[in-house]
Amino acid sequence: MSGGHRKDDYGPVDPATVTDAVDSTMETSSSSTKEDAALQIFHPYRIQVDQSKWFNFLKKDRWYDPDIADPLLNGGNWSVDNAKVWEVLSISLELVDRMLKASIEDKNDTIEMMLFGLIGNWHYVTARPEPMPGAHILLLTEPT
Repeated sequence: MSGGHRKDDYGPVDPATVTDAVDSTMETSSSSTKEDAALQIFHPYRIQVDQSKWFNFLKKDRWYDPDIADPLLNGGNWSVDNAKVWEVLSISLELVDRMLKASIEDKNDTIEMMLFGLIGNWHYVTARPEPMPGAHILLLTEPT
């Protein structure tokens, strides 16, 4: 199955080319599209999204939605309010949420640095000459 970015991935489903996977998961008709068929195969096996458990900064209402008059996605805007865009994006955000929570739980060094590091002015930290004017340095704390 293609990733859905080629011209051949759109248009009506040809009943003569319907695979067993499509046949067992959806009823095809003359109005069925290849995109709908691919989504119906994908849905039973995809990652289950639960936005209620996400960090607040990942949730749908926190995403900036530009008001663009130009349609960018098959007649719709590239927006979290576009159901097809959100359907794909929400899976990625579910994975990001899971990875961040797992990294925090494992006390990952990079997460510790982002949470407990400090960016300071170069001249407050050392007497050595600045590598460039107005340089800053990241100060890390030792995890306890």
